[in-house]
Amino acid sequence: MFSLVCHVSPEIKPPQNIPDRRETAYETLGVDPFADYPEISSAWRQLSEETHPDRIGHDKFQEYYSIQSAYYNIYIDPRRCAYDQSRGIQGKWADKVKECDEMLLAYTRALAQKDRERAQAREAKAREEDKTFEDDTTEEMSGSRQAVIRKSSIILDIPPSHKEKVVASDEPEAVSVELNQPGNENAAEKDLGTRFREAEERLANRAREGLSLVR
Repeated sequence: MFSLVCHVSPEIKPPQNIPDRRETAYETLGVDPFADYPEISSAWRQLSEETHPDRIGHDKFQEYYSIQSAYYNIYIDPRRCAYDQSRGIQGKWADKVKECDEMLLAYTRALAQKDRERAQAREAKAREEDKTFEDDTTEEMSGSRQAVIRKSSIILDIPPSHKEKVVASDEPEAVSVELNQPGNENAAEKDLGTRFREAEERLANRAREGLSLVR
């Protein structure tokens, strides 16, 4: 008979939890948690100059980025108090929870108001640009329409003082004109083909006379 032997491996203990000890913004800038703004600003400027990528090389950008992030978190009181309380830093805002909350609320509302004002300004600018575009387009279309009427009047030998209604078809020269003037009732009764033939005859006569046609 064969016996089954259980081999038990020795107990493996899990690694002990090591607290995540990240450098604080104050440590990055080398200032005390109770430091005032002038001291924080001075340290930030000096470190920014020393670690700028243009000075030490762009491959060492991380250190410069860490300094900018640290300064961003604590350079104004609303962000600084939120940063200190979220990380339990014993500093300027350690025992001022209520004051910090009120400051954060006012700061958030101010930011929201600025965002609304910027959005309204963008909308007003967009509306003004749309209106300007519509006005320019209308003026351009009106100018083109008047140019067509003037050219058609010259081609068909119509005095510019007459009131005309020009209707253009798919054919370049197929233009019919209705003259709204007294004593022209017979012309109004003519069919479109007759008026078209008369227009062609006038064009042919003018070509024979050596006059240039305006198209």
